[in-house]
Amino acid sequence: MRELPQGWAWATLGELSTSVSNGIFVSRPGVEPDGVPILRINAVRKLKLHLDDLRYSRLSHQELRDRDALLTEGNLLFTRYSGSREYVGVCAAVPMLIDYLTYPDKLIRARLASAIDASYVAYAFASPVVRDQVDAILRTTAGQVGVASRDLQRVRIPVPPLSEQQRVVRAVDEYVSRLGVADCLLSSVGQRLANLDSSVLAEAHQKALDSGAELRTIGSLAETSLGKMLDADKSSGVPTLYLANANVRWGHFDIDDLRSVALEPWEVEKFRVSRGDVMVCEGGEPGRCTVWQSGRTDVTFQKALHRVRVSESLLPEWFAVMLCEAVVSGRVDRFLTGTTIKHLPQQQLRQIELPVPSIDAQAAIFRSVDEVSQAAVRTRTAVDGGSTRSAKLSKDLLVAAFRGELVDHDPSDEPADVLLARIRAEREAAAPKKSKPRTRKATAQ
Repeated sequence: MRELPQGWAWATLGELSTSVSNGIFVSRPGVEPDGVPILRINAVRKLKLHLDDLRYSRLSHQELRDRDALLTEGNLLFTRYSGSREYVGVCAAVPMLIDYLTYPDKLIRARLASAIDASYVAYAFASPVVRDQVDAILRTTAGQVGVASRDLQRVRIPVPPLSEQQRVVRAVDEYVSRLGVADCLLSSVGQRLANLDSSVLAEAHQKALDSGAELRTIGSLAETSLGKMLDADKSSGVPTLYLANANVRWGHFDIDDLRSVALEPWEVEKFRVSRGDVMVCEGGEPGRCTVWQSGRTDVTFQKALHRVRVSESLLPEWFAVMLCEAVVSGRVDRFLTGTTIKHLPQQQLRQIELPVPSIDAQAAIFRSVDEVSQAAVRTRTAVDGGSTRSAKLSKDLLVAAFRGELVDHDPSDEPADVLLARIRAEREAAAPKKSKPRTRKATAQ
């Protein structure tokens, strides 16, 4: 562990807590308010406790009090299990409550000593210096990532004097609040861009209809084919690059990580991607598509993609824009198959209807859509950059806070080692006294 500022000390979560315990098991908690509210496992997110989706335990206040399972202000809650590592071991402080509340066995509660600021410890667990330790103790079992209470108690936290803890919290609160406002604004811009995309596509579709466009099925307008079924054990020939579902994005290709498969010369010719081909996702996000504008002729495509080669009456770019509009508007939904994982089989793809105005009208309407789309792309890039910078600033802020570089140190503050010694003394005084075994006096013979 690195050296701390003067007056600070390292301490484990267990040393800072009067108790650390898992929640209670409740079989099938109900949605009707007929008992004490119980949190769901996803209620705990980094620095945030969500109270908007509660269940009910059907246990009385007294039963939960007897089991020491009621939450109080300043308790810390940690997630024990999740399918994603990033959500395991995250921490949130319990706010001031106006009613009783309990927590399930998939969460861990830490009740801190009175000389420790709960918000300070919550911020510490969000900082890289502590989070790195949490990541090291996570375990994966049957696809679930988990953390044990006993391991969590051994995580070490840099502890300043109590007054400095409170100054750190106030400073971090202020900066986090400002970053939160910025993030909300960026999110709002992102939503407006999504709405803009939808409205521009709808307007283009209507313009086409107003110009007298005929609705035609894709099957009557284009040649469609599915890509190569990949089977490494049965493949032979020359290693050849191929497009997968993940390489096809809306309006562009991501070809930084193209993979290869062995193909015979006739297969390369059959599955080659050529300029003007529209590549359409069969699964993942069915209907996601873009036009291959590259002059490269060394790339093929796998079975998860449709290759669409349009007739002379259609511009590839117009086809892609109108298919995008059909997806965004939901008109493609009735052609999808599958209950949980949706797919767009070739037969259904060929039944989708698109408006076909004159070539000149297609070009004119497409240009107007493309101008707005390019402006939206630039704005979205700026928004993404702002979000990246915000995340970095948040990380740098917490790094500085827990290195002791965010607020001034006051030499008159009670040092942390004195504070920790007092916590240990209070814990020992509160611990149940062990009675000494009684000895029988020897009797004279």
